Amino acid sequence: MKKKRPVFLVNIGNPTKWISIPFGLAFIGKALNYNKIPFEVIDLLPIEIDKREQYFRDFVRQVDAGIFGFSLIIGNNNLSVTIKYINIIKEESKNHIVVLGGPLPTAIPQILFENTSVDFIVPGEGEERFVSLVNYMGS
Repeated sequence: MKKKRPVFLVNIGNPTKWISIPFGLAFIGKALNYNKIPFEVIDLLPIEIDKREQYFRDFVRQVDAGIFGFSLIIGNNNLSVTIKYINIIKEESKNHIVVLGGPLPTAIPQILFENTSVDFIVPGEGEERFVSLVNYMGS
């Protein structure tokens, strides 16, 4: 039997001190839960901004062939911060799968796919698509 890949939904917060609620990740989490797919949320928001990168890198190093999902919005420097964390994942292991969803990947999927290290882009409403992808990838 194939080993299941762990699933992680990543809330990188934002580079400002504003608190933002990651509704997209919450909807995806609910869909995973409904489909009995275990997952974990990596919430970087409570981590001090200058310690987030190291905290995340240390976390990723402990994971074997995980699926990491990000919701990407437009604005607040979210794109460059998300790309930084995607690159951390890929630096730590090429076996990890990175999935982008949300408004920006829905608007410009080809541009993001060609210019980042992302493995999959889930456009539109991701509750069914992300669950199907995770099931296909072996979680």
